[in-house]
Amino acid sequence: MKFSRFLRGVFWLALASLPLDVPDSLADSPAGLNITGFHVDANAPVIDFDPLPSAVEYQVFQGPDLTQPFQSVPGGTVFDFQWRGPVIAAEQGFYRMGVRTLTPDELTAANLLNRVAYGPTPDEMERVRTLGVAPYLERQLNSEQIVEDLDTPPVFTPQWRKVTVSGPGSASTLYIYLDDAGEVYLDDLRLVAGATDDGTQPNLLKDGGFETPLGTEWVVSPNLIGSALSAGSVHAGATSLHVLSTDAGTTKESSIYQAITPALSTSKTYTLSYWYLTADQGAHLTVRLSGSGIVGTVPISDARPHPGRLVAGLAAATSGLADLRAWHLLRAVQSQRQLNEILRQFCENHFVTQWGKSNDYLDNAGYPGDQSQKIATQMEFFENRRWQAALLEPQVTFHDLLRISAESPAMIIYLDTVGSRGDKNANGTYRVANENYARELCELFCLGVDNGYDQGDIVQMSRVWTGWTADLLAPGDEGNPFAQRSTVLKDPN
Repeated sequence: MKFSRFLRGVFWLALASLPLDVPDSLADSPAGLNITGFHVDANAPVIDFDPLPSAVEYQVFQGPDLTQPFQSVPGGTVFDFQWRGPVIAAEQGFYRMGVRTLTPDELTAANLLNRVAYGPTPDEMERVRTLGVAPYLERQLNSEQIVEDLDTPPVFTPQWRKVTVSGPGSASTLYIYLDDAGEVYLDDLRLVAGATDDGTQPNLLKDGGFETPLGTEWVVSPNLIGSALSAGSVHAGATSLHVLSTDAGTTKESSIYQAITPALSTSKTYTLSYWYLTADQGAHLTVRLSGSGIVGTVPISDARPHPGRLVAGLAAATSGLADLRAWHLLRAVQSQRQLNEILRQFCENHFVTQWGKSNDYLDNAGYPGDQSQKIATQMEFFENRRWQAALLEPQVTFHDLLRISAESPAMIIYLDTVGSRGDKNANGTYRVANENYARELCELFCLGVDNGYDQGDIVQMSRVWTGWTADLLAPGDEGNPFAQRSTVLKDPN
């Protein structure tokens, strides 16, 4: 099928399902690429097309006429099944679109990874290509043989990095601050006249190398009062500035600052540069002129996000729900034990609990501040860690997974066995055992709806679970249902 249309008087587009002078690697599929429309928008050619199954790459080629070879168009973008090219000149030309589809082997690999993994990522596609489909699947079925430890923080090596930025001399005060509590080492801070700094221009800042005591040239605001010179981590000279922040900085009253004399000119260009030492984790460092001139902001940490960095906080109940979600996602992306991660997520979904209900229960129990949120997160984390370990056991059974769920405080709270009792209350009347867990055990977790049990079975089972509750335990006893109640309370401060 061929489309052609005269656009804007002098620009001609011709698009075909069969490519002309297009590399074989980007040839159309046998079924053809269906072009649904094209136009020029803000002097840029735009092509609309229907999605093609198993497409990997779309590319557009352009030629001055049909007798000349077509050349790849650089700089175009594909979004939402629309290609938008770079701005065009007022000239005639022909365009053709090519598409590269998955090979049969790649398609098989992609289908496999969509079922036993978190999708055909480049890393996993390469593993399937290297191992083969059957060996890859066998490896996933024996994932305990895959050596990795994503729950251990990786070793991080700090490095000195340089920041350079130019701009107008908006004002004559320079600020140094972090956007959160944290620390960083800063050294060799320079501000020079001109758009570049080759190292020969005079430094307009006094003590930019941080060799004299703070308070001499640099004024320290209260949130940075712990900052000091350091001889332990230095880029050049004898000392650097160890910036220690207890709160976010924004301007003069929350920064380390220096008034520059003589004053800068707002009509001239200046260049700011400095070196900072990267950290494992941290806030953003800002060094800037007051006003709207030069701003040099960088994240202190250049470490790759890693699930091992989150484990300690989740286990100690010092992290919140966002960190648990990040732990889930980072393991899904980075783990080579893809089937194990899929099955762990199955357990999380099948034996469903509700973080919010645990939080409410703990909050009503009197946990101060956000402590209830963090302990509720810890409950979910420990539940997942137990499933993770169980699924690496070759002999694991559904009964094992069910037992982990039954012993989880998150489940005990969610389906109300935490307060289920069958004894007499203060008025002398019998309490009725809560049936929620018994019903879901039959209907949702094990048997399914209307599958051989009745209300009588649920009532009897609910009595079995009466008294199955959550209690205060010492650290390390979380997974032991027979542990004795702890009498040591956590310090609320």
